[in-house]
Amino acid sequence: MTLSLPLTRSTAPHPHATELTPSPEGTLNAAYNCLDRHFYANPEKTAIIYEADESSESREISFRELMKETCQIANVLKSWGVKKGDAVSI
Repeated sequence: MTLSLPLTRSTAPHPHATELTPSPEGTLNAAYNCLDRHFYANPEKTAIIYEADESSESREISFRELMKETCQIANVLKSWGVKKGDAVSI
């Protein structure tokens, strides 16, 4: 897991106060952790294995293919005027 800011020692008074915790100012980027970091490290590695009812319809999608399709969807949303912070339901 990658955070935008490093882990810090917790100062909160709770039983696990000595554990490393995310910085309160930090953010977790789920898209980066689920796709981007794997794409940059191993673009040809399988990201998704789709098992259909018919074996002829089964498919393996690499991180490269997933990144390409994700960027295409992002560009469509941008062309519709969707901006950072907007709520989108797909």
